[in-house]
Amino acid sequence: MKQTLTLSTALILYLFISYGCAPRSPIATPYHRPAEQTLDQHDAMLPPVPATAPRINPVSEKIRDRAASLLRSGQPDAAAQFLERGLRIAPKDGYLWSQLAKVRLSQGRRNQALALAKKSNSLAHGDSFLQQKNRQIMNQAKNPTR
Repeated sequence: MKQTLTLSTALILYLFISYGCAPRSPIATPYHRPAEQTLDQHDAMLPPVPATAPRINPVSEKIRDRAASLLRSGQPDAAAQFLERGLRIAPKDGYLWSQLAKVRLSQGRRNQALALAKKSNSLAHGDSFLQQKNRQIMNQAKNPTR
């Protein structure tokens, strides 16, 4: 029994010692910019990013193109139906809401155009181009003589 206890003690001691001597995995260290590389040099290497880079969904883009084509050809009802179908696919696309607002404005449905433009603005997320389009639609909806 004493020999078993000594053997197990020796085994445990060996494991502790070998664990302490084992190489450790490297610890992740934060990246430090080389001293010779200033912030301006680093920024010059990055491509410029526009302040408001819109997220373009290719499916939504095709829907908008088709709806614009229908509107230009004098088919606002078909354009509206197409955009409404597109909104079922991409309900968070502010451009689809804005284009539907434009269609409703062309149909003389100013209150609906105003509400749709506001909805589009709520989805614009800093997209100044879309917000500008929506402001134009809202101004035209509020002042039909323009």
